[in-house]
Parts: sequence; C-alpha cells; structure tokens
Amino acid sequence: MNDFEETGLLVRGVEIGDRASYVDLFVPSHLTRTSQVPELKQNILRMFPSIVDHQCDNDRKVDFVEELTDTEIAHVFEHVLIEIIGQEDELAVSLKAQTIWNWRLNPRWTYQIEVDYANEDIFLRSVVKTAKVLREMIEYCTFVNPVS
Repeated sequence: MNDFEETGLLVRGVEIGDRASYVDLFVPSHLTRTSQVPELKQNILRMFPSIVDHQCDNDRKVDFVEELTDTEIAHVFEHVLIEIIGQEDELAVSLKAQTIWNWRLNPRWTYQIEVDYANEDIFLRSVVKTAKVLREMIEYCTFVNPVS
C-alpha cells in the first residue's frame, strides 16, 4: 500500500541528484486545489506554524499563507516537504523548491516537485513523512467543488 492510497494521492517516484532532488506526485482531479479542502489550510498552519515564514513566488504575488487558500495540493506538498527537511536537518536553511507540471509530456494531474537538496537519507525520510502527514490531514477533511 502506498502512503496516499486512501486519498488517491500517489508518490510515483523520487530522484536524488547531485544538487537537487525530485518527487513525482500524482494528485487526482477531486483533490487538485486547497480550495477543494478548506480545512487543510488551518491544519497546515496548526501543525507547521513556521510555514508562515516561507517565501513563495506565485502568480498572485501573495505570501504562502494567503496562497494556501487556493493553490495546488502539490504546492502544499512542496512547502510541507521543505518544512520537514528543515526539522530533520538543522543545516538546511533557505531551501529553494518549485512545483511544476507539463501535462503534454506527463500524465494529467502529475506534478514534479524539485528541491535544492541532495542528502538522500533525509530527503527520502522527509518525503515519506510529508506523505503520511498530508494523508492523515486530508483523510478527515470534507471535499468541495470537484474540478475535472
């Protein structure tokens, strides 16, 4: 059983490079945006209070707390992953990451999360922990406004 079987989220793969590491994440259409899971924002902020300090480069030019209201679930995965890496490795400060997708090349609803971090053991542990935390949070939320 994968970490996201209950919610439909699936970590399809992880790659560790010399300077950056990558996660391929599948997010089903009923769970693509945080606006579909309104309680998620509160849960994230409660469990990871320092996430309010994250810098976030987004189309709306808002901070990450505001972005949490309506952003991709994969984007949330990115920020929670950064937060957990920071908890696991005190030297990992100011990590840069991005969530990208290209559904012409990859299956629809598949996202690539790139993190400028290359410690294999900590990265793999952090991906597993991020998956577990988000799965548990999402499991108990009410879904609204499915996107197709």
